[in-house]
This record gives sequence, C-alpha cells and structure tokens, in this order.
Amino acid sequence: MPVYDLNFVDVADVNALYSWGASAQVDQTWAWPNISQITFTNAATMSVLDDDTTFDDDDGFSWSPHGNADSDPQVLASDLVTSSGTYAAGTVTEPESTATFQDSLGNTYELVAIGVNEDANAIIGFAFVGAQPPFDTTLSVVSASTADLPIVAFSSLEPPICFAAGTLIDTPRDAVAVETLSPGDLVDTLDHGPQPVRLVASRRMDFVADGPRHQPILIRAGALGPGSPARDLCVSPQHRILMEDADDVPVLLAAKALTGRPGIRVMRGLRQVVYVHVMFSQHEILSANGALSESFYPGPQAVRSVTAETRAELFDIYPMLRAEFDRPAIPPARPLMPVQRAKRIANSLHAPRRAG
Repeated sequence: MPVYDLNFVDVADVNALYSWGASAQVDQTWAWPNISQITFTNAATMSVLDDDTTFDDDDGFSWSPHGNADSDPQVLASDLVTSSGTYAAGTVTEPESTATFQDSLGNTYELVAIGVNEDANAIIGFAFVGAQPPFDTTLSVVSASTADLPIVAFSSLEPPICFAAGTLIDTPRDAVAVETLSPGDLVDTLDHGPQPVRLVASRRMDFVADGPRHQPILIRAGALGPGSPARDLCVSPQHRILMEDADDVPVLLAAKALTGRPGIRVMRGLRQVVYVHVMFSQHEILSANGALSESFYPGPQAVRSVTAETRAELFDIYPMLRAEFDRPAIPPARPLMPVQRAKRIANSLHAPRRAG
C-alpha cells in the first residue's frame, strides 16, 4: 500500500490572530472563519498510508457522504510526534477543513487542516496544497471553511523526486552531467551493472513564483561518510539516498530526513533549479557525485508528479503501472524508510561500507 510523505506544519509552529486582535486557537475548526492573520514558522513531515490517491475527510467510512467509502481509512504510516502528543502508526488521520491565504504581493496559498481519530475540533497540524507560503511572514486570511468535506490529491501535497542539473552520474565511459543523458545511454548501476536509460525528463522550478516548498537539499562532500559524496550533491527533498543503519542494513531514505546532520541543509537562498528524472527498466542505485542514490522510482505519487507526456512514456516503459496505478507495481531497489523514522535515527546512519 502506498506511503505518502506530506510537508506538515505543527499547530505549535503557527501564530494567528482573530479579527479583533486576540491570539487565535488554530487547533479548533470552528475558530478559522474569525482568523484574520497567520504566520507559519516551521515544517516537518508526516507519513500517511492509504490505498487510494486522495487525502479525504471520512475516507473509508460508508456512513459519510464524503471521502471514498470503498477504501480503507487513511492512517499514519509511522509514529508522529507533535506538540499535541505522539500518535502511533495506524492512527486514523484526515483533512478536516480548508483555508486560503494571501501575502503582500497578492500570491495565494491553500492549506488543509489535519485531524486524527475523527475529531474535527482536534487539529494537530496543516499541509499545503501546491505551493508552500514563506515562513515567518504574516499572511492575510482570504477564506476559511468549517465544512467537513476536504478531498485533496496526494500528488498536490507531494514534492518532486529528482537530481539537480549538473549532478555527475557514473557511466562506463565517464561521469556525465545528468541532464546530458539520453535514452539508450549506459549508466553504471550497483545491482545490474551498466543499464540503458529508458527515459530522461526535466522540470524547472522557480522558488520565487512557486514558493520554497521544493527547494533542494545540499549534501556537502563527505557529509555522508568518507568520500560520500565526492563533491557537493544537490537533490530534491524527497530524492532517496542509500544509507546503512547501525546494523549495516541498507535502506533508501529521503534526503530531507538528513538535514539535521552536519553539512546537509536546505538551499533556502536558491531562486530556481532544474530537476532531472532518470528512469530505467527497474528501480536502480546509481553513483551521483560519488554518493549512492536512487533512479526515478515509479511509485503512485511519483508517477502523478510528472507531466502527462512523461506519464504516457512511463506507461510505455512500465505497462503494469497503467493497471496498477494506485499501487507500486515496481519493487524498490532497497527498503524505503519513512521520513519520520529516518529523522529519529539520522545520526546513526552511514554511507554503505560495502556493496548494497
């Protein structure tokens, strides 16, 4: 069953005022129509397990007119630590209401308020639909709803998974910039030796226009271990790096889970980047700037993050994806570690000492 990692803002990382100037209770759905100003100060990650592709209110409950009555309820994929308490994996979670904000330049942003255990007035945090607003900036509330009905595509809550242009990928002939690869080119892989590229796709992101949500992660040379990476590496926040745990068990984890380690940070000052996907006939482990990292993994949320043209090409390469669009039909090259767990053990992880 797919796991979706959402950018999550805890209620403790939100400051808001009612229209009459008093501090607002952002954890109460009924309060939102009276909120006039709001500021977000930080974001974390929550992992949601779901058998369909939308984040629904009342998902899986046949008595409700909302959500998908034919699916199972959405639940947390891993323990979630919040200011409201710690919620165990398996806890039912869902969006309870929506709100729209505007900054001083007229840019608008939308969020969904997230609750647990079917309690619309016990909001634990928020996720943004599309662009994430700037942190530490006062925003004006344009509209807010207490309606018990949000249905949001997970793809609108998920970031892209890719290398930044300029990343050097090892090939049998030399290390080459990822954006220069073409279908048919051979690339060295950890598990299967030289493999032909099936598809290369790119996407330019402007963080001034689109907001900072997808700003890349910078991994300084040697930050993962001696010689890993050999030179600075820049990847999207959800792009997975191959690491080993304290027992030398290999796992793939999102780069953003490592930002608490020295030499690894979000590139907050970057104004734009070109992200590049590289796809093979199977999920592969590549050497990128000397660090072991994944190729594009065609899981459900990743497939929905690409353009319709690229998605059509993906279906040609992986015909089973068309029939299994809501479930990962391609096995991952290594176990995928949820972001929250990876963050808790980040300092005990190390670059592989031996082949995967």
